[in-house]
Amino acid sequence: MMLEICGGAEPCSVHETRLAGFPAVSVRRGGQGFLFVRKNEQWPTDVLGRILASDPPPAAHYYVQPSTRSRYDRAEPPAGRTLHLPEGGGSGTAQRGLGLGRDRQ
Repeated sequence: MMLEICGGAEPCSVHETRLAGFPAVSVRRGGQGFLFVRKNEQWPTDVLGRILASDPPPAAHYYVQPSTRSRYDRAEPPAGRTLHLPEGGGSGTAQRGLGLGRDRQ
């Protein structure tokens, strides 16, 4: 999947972080936050299941890249919290794994 988050005239910040023990990249742009989780460091495990088991779970919309799902990935995003990407996924930097799109704050 190709996804471009930073670019254009809006200020954008990118930081490495962790979520539920997984390495992640946090991006803030135009009042929105995005968190991309790299699941391969602790595979095999149900990444979304571990994130949703966090106390409290992130108030976010969730996108799970279908091509990275395995038999270990059993959790589904909560009802009303699925993030839908535009057709084609955009262009720019390749991102793999699970993305969390945080609500506007």
